[in-house]
Amino acid sequence: MDFIKSYGFLFTTLVTSTIAITIYFKNKKTKQLSWDIYSWSPIVTKLNHDIKIYYKDIKEITDDLNMVLIKFKNTGNEPIKKDDFENDLFLKLLDSKVYDVNVSETKPEGLPIEVYKDENEVVIGIKPLLLNPKDEFTIKLLTDKLIPEFMISTRIVGGSIVEYSKTRKNLRVLLGVAAKSELTMYVSVILAIVAAFMQLFRMI
Repeated sequence: MDFIKSYGFLFTTLVTSTIAITIYFKNKKTKQLSWDIYSWSPIVTKLNHDIKIYYKDIKEITDDLNMVLIKFKNTGNEPIKKDDFENDLFLKLLDSKVYDVNVSETKPEGLPIEVYKDENEVVIGIKPLLLNPKDEFTIKLLTDKLIPEFMISTRIVGGSIVEYSKTRKNLRVLLGVAAKSELTMYVSVILAIVAAFMQLFRMI
């Protein structure tokens, strides 16, 4: 009973604070579109001069031909509406050209994805669309480079477009930067709670 009277308030405060912070971060509204190069594989390597291959019977393939899959997913907890996009979602290839682009898969099925490429074969465009949380789609490119470098240019009102793989890789970095960061604050509170419990058990 003496233990409860002495440390009950401290224990209750720690538990309440933890629950409050957890609820805050869980309910915090985020609007985020993530992308990732999901898969890549060669289809045709550089050809012998005696052999010619044509794409759609028109365009001769003289370089490597590769298939690249790029996945886009709403990884936030808020819907991304058509009007949230500043303009079409553009992917500009920096070191290669694209022969063809189409939609490979959508979740849920039937998402109305409109995708196209420009006449110079270096820019891919995706028309704005509604993406609810966890909605995703994958586009398939035929390019002359196995893993092309590209730049995404558009903006989302009140949201962001991020590379999913880099987000995962940088998670540990995020834990150690910017004391003002909300994630750092959350981790700091958890560590403080753990330290308080350790101190508490030393007193028993």
